[in-house]
Amino acid sequence: MKRANPYSELVNGLSAGELDLLSAAVAERGPREEARFSTLAEAAEIYRPSPPCSACGEGAPWREG
Repeated sequence: MKRANPYSELVNGLSAGELDLLSAAVAERGPREEARFSTLAEAAEIYRPSPPCSACGEGAPWREG
């Protein structure tokens, strides 16, 4: 026997734009739970190395030139 979906009524009441936003949020959640990120920006924040400046030890150096 098929179980009734408690969210069907809520989803049926959404406009097309709201449904698109919900769909995007659901699509984002899967990768986030599997890999701890869902966008390239989030991946960069997690995996990008941020070494200190080799000359002065500053934690947030920038490159000149």
